[in-house]
Order: sequence, then structure tokens, then C-alpha cells
Amino acid sequence: MKQIFTVITLLLFLGRISFGQSKFKKEKVIWVAFDWADPDYKDVMLITSRLDTLDYFFRWQLDTGSPYTYLEGGTFKKITNKFPYLADKIKRVDTVCNGNWYKIFTPPFKFEKQILPSIILKNDKIGGGFSQDLLDKYKGFSIGTIGVDIFKDKVLILDFKNKKLVTAII
Repeated sequence: MKQIFTVITLLLFLGRISFGQSKFKKEKVIWVAFDWADPDYKDVMLITSRLDTLDYFFRWQLDTGSPYTYLEGGTFKKITNKFPYLADKIKRVDTVCNGNWYKIFTPPFKFEKQILPSIILKNDKIGGGFSQDLLDKYKGFSIGTIGVDIFKDKVLILDFKNKKLVTAII
């Protein structure tokens, strides 16, 4: 009798596991590729985005030590010097500033999967420490930092070998 009970319990347990796993098969996972800033040291992960129809690449540093995601205002200013219409893409959320930091609605940067929140920080005193001609030479620049705020209530999975990441809601 005890063996029958054990077998039935085991079958119910295995059936429940397979049912639970079948739900994950329907979930579509979209990985986001990243590049190492220096392939030898592999210490800085950069995620590439596009903006509007520009033939430029804008890189975001994934920084798990940064509590917030922010746009480098100085670098964005260099871009708007060349493409003035992009200045209209920056809209302030409110008038409150915390030092040089203020909130903006996220400009429509395009990634493989949308990863930026709808509101990020901007600091006009960060970035832009390069000459305007380098923007054309390199067809883009590092534009900001992706902080841990976008991973709140999510799990971040990093595949270092294949240079890609994905987030999942918990």
C-alpha cells in the first residue's frame, strides 16, 4: 500500500513539473547582444542602440553599480549640434533637479528589445568631452549608462560566452 501511495505521489509530482515547464516553452525570449569595450579585459559591457533613421550607433554601458539609467547630456548635445531636430526628442518630466540631474522622457532609442524605462535621468555636465568631428569618424559614441533600476522585480541573465543578455519578470 505504501509503495502504491509513493508511486502515485511521484507521478502527480512529475506531472505537475512537466505542466509547469510547458508554460515556459510558450514564453518568447528576446536576447539583447552586447559588446565588450575591450575584448582582452572584458570589463565594460556596451549595448548598441539606434536613434531615428541615423546611420550612427549609440552605445550604452551596462553598469550594475549604477542605481539609475541616465543619458549623458554633453554627448547628446554634440549629436543635436549635428542634427538639431533631435533636440525635440528630449522632454523634461518635471522641473525638479537634484544637482545636475533631472528626469526626462526617454528618447526613442531602438534596441533589439526595448530595455529602457519610459523615464530616465539626464545630466548635461556628463559626456561630450570629444571634438565634434569624432562623432562622424566613429559614427556614434557612448551615450549613457544602463543602471540597475531597469531590473527592479526582474531577473537579469548574462550569457558572457555568447555576449548577450535577457531579463525575465519574477
